[in-house]
Amino acid sequence: MNENQSEQFNKDLVLREKLALQRTIMANQTTFLAFLRTSLYFVVAGLTIHQVLEIKGGHFFEGLFLSIVSVLLLIGIINFFVQKKSIEQSKIHIGNYKMEYFGETVENGVLQKEKRTKKPIHQIKK
Repeated sequence: MNENQSEQFNKDLVLREKLALQRTIMANQTTFLAFLRTSLYFVVAGLTIHQVLEIKGGHFFEGLFLSIVSVLLLIGIINFFVQKKSIEQSKIHIGNYKMEYFGETVENGVLQKEKRTKKPIHQIKK
């Protein structure tokens, strides 16, 4: 494989990775919107249960539905930000990930090998 083909392959790989990240971001947003939509259904159910059904303890069911809303919203918000942080951390793997893995960088068009200090296995924290 010549240098031009390698460069084209790397550009295609970067584009594919960026598009995959965009799909992941949109999926995360869609999941949050699903949590929000479900919470709104429970709000509507909680506000109308007492008026539509004349049952004893209607206020209990109304409170139950509204507490479910708060739990669903909390879970949805936490899930959204945890996944968003994970997605942001995965952006560092786009590009010359093999070079970064092996400790190589390109400075002014010249390949530079980073010096790494190796620690004995017993000194590595787990």
